[in-house]
Amino acid sequence: MKTASTVGGPNIILPENEGELAFALAHFPNDIIIHPSIKQGGAGGGTTGTIGPEGPAGPQGPEGPSGPQGAPGAPGTPGPAGPPGKDGLQGPEGAQGITGAQGPKGDKGDTGTPGDAGIQGLTGPEGPAGAEGTQGIQGIPGPPGKDGVQGPPGPEGPQGIQGIQGEQGLTGAAGGEAFPVGGIFISAVATNPSTLLGYGTWAAFGTGRVPVGIDATQTEFDTGLETGGAKTHALIESEMPAHTHTQTAPTSASGGTVRFASDTNASGAASSLTTGSAGSGAAHNNLQPYIVVWMWRRTA
Repeated sequence: MKTASTVGGPNIILPENEGELAFALAHFPNDIIIHPSIKQGGAGGGTTGTIGPEGPAGPQGPEGPSGPQGAPGAPGTPGPAGPPGKDGLQGPEGAQGITGAQGPKGDKGDTGTPGDAGIQGLTGPEGPAGAEGTQGIQGIPGPPGKDGVQGPPGPEGPQGIQGIQGEQGLTGAAGGEAFPVGGIFISAVATNPSTLLGYGTWAAFGTGRVPVGIDATQTEFDTGLETGGAKTHALIESEMPAHTHTQTAPTSASGGTVRFASDTNASGAASSLTTGSAGSGAAHNNLQPYIVVWMWRRTA
């Protein structure tokens, strides 16, 4: 469909077929529609002149409203069947239905084949003993049987009472003696080693003292059997740590504290002052941690 615009007047519409003509008549009644099938008179009622040459194509008009939906077409041919889908997940088990009423009793079936024999029952209790019969003639003795397997040893019986100790034997030769003369024997019991070991003459050793290894570099420990040390000790002045004492001055009658000062004009020997004493001067404990045992020294 072609259209042309006029200055200040209606548009000129040139439909090219019957369909465009019907559309123009329905939607543009106020415009000039020119089509061979339409006769239009002039202003004076004269004969319509010939159609002039086709003007230039006007701009495209706005899109018209959508037409009514057409009738549905004929159904197409069904396509081929698609492949079967995967099995869906099994649904939850439904609730158990109500038990139906019991049906009528059926006809008696045929007799089945005999079943396997059952397991033999338990042996019944032993019956009462019958009356003793007359003793028969003694048969010939059979050969002696083989010795039976020795049984396990019986449990050990209780320990008997300890017998009286025998007399002490003679002292053996000195070749097997572990402690030579002068050796020291330490024990946790008071029994003389001559009884425990069976040899030698022994004397108590180191009563109230602890042994210490010899050390030639220290005068206290450079001689065998040398003794020294003390359980308690009172400190002397040279052993005391360096320290000072605080001296408190008396209060004067005026209420002030008496102070000591140097007097450059004083003559003669200065008087000494004695501070108050502290402590008792008693000896202190000088023992190391210890444990008491018996010590013996072999003398012969």
